[in-house]
Amino acid sequence: DDPVNAFKPAYKRFKAKDCAFPCPGEVLDLLKSSPPLKPRPCCAIENELLKETCTAFELTAAPGLLIIRNPFTASSLRQLVTTCLHEIPSRNNVCNLDAHHQHVHEPTTLWQQGCASQPPSDAERTPEQAQQLFNKISWVTIGFHYDWTEKVYHRTKHTPFPDSFKAIARALQELLAMDLAVEMQAGIVNYYHQRMSLGPHTDHSEFVSKPLISISLGLSALFQIGGATLADAPTTLRLQCGDVVVMSQAARQSYHAVPRVLTPDEDETWFDSHDNTNAELVQDLLKHGLAREAEYIQTHRININMRQVVVSDEDWPA
Repeated sequence: DDPVNAFKPAYKRFKAKDCAFPCPGEVLDLLKSSPPLKPRPCCAIENELLKETCTAFELTAAPGLLIIRNPFTASSLRQLVTTCLHEIPSRNNVCNLDAHHQHVHEPTTLWQQGCASQPPSDAERTPEQAQQLFNKISWVTIGFHYDWTEKVYHRTKHTPFPDSFKAIARALQELLAMDLAVEMQAGIVNYYHQRMSLGPHTDHSEFVSKPLISISLGLSALFQIGGATLADAPTTLRLQCGDVVVMSQAARQSYHAVPRVLTPDEDETWFDSHDNTNAELVQDLLKHGLAREAEYIQTHRININMRQVVVSDEDWPA
């Protein structure tokens, strides 16, 4: 391994197929008090999207890295899941399938096609084929669409940013007494299978360095954050369903990664503390007649991350 890259071995250790049981203290757990996690006060706000009482922390090793332990009401979590499955992979947005399946953007979404008990006679695919194609989605961009080839945003490549996501982001900003002038303009929704990963990277293509908000749904995952260079060894945390990460200040430009989406068995055996958020979410989805959504969220992780790209039109390059 590269001797100046302290992030790589920590990332590879948890990404490995035969990953060994974590040592005590090797992975920080939000459900346990730990010196690296400093309590962060939450404001008392009245918002139907959030619980009355919330718990937040700041990671001392990464100033500006804030974590909120599932602040959402049951209805908020259900809305987030259904929005990510029903609406986000739509004909208006950009996803990883576009280069190979131009026809995925149709009047009905892939999820709707997969639910159809009697598809129209002129349908391009069966419900089973639609579901198989949906399961190949790994990311969708919203708002200002990120150009993965040029590594830039373009002013003209834009679709409306979901109002429901804006409302969630504003509620979280109020909860943490953040700058309410921060406007969420772009986002990426990632759809992870079990044991999938996301390599070390920084989010630096935005023209302003405003806080980034990230929401986890479904399966638990290991999240790592280091420093401004890969020479800084990362801290590893477990994120569970509903957890929110806010990257601000120095942490906003820090290297971070997701080395592993945990299987339910790994999550159960590696950690001796658990909550019931995902199980309660599954039961809530079933109660509202959303059995396919409940099945999906038991075997996948969805991550919503939102950020501001520009403050004004003057920020765009000429």
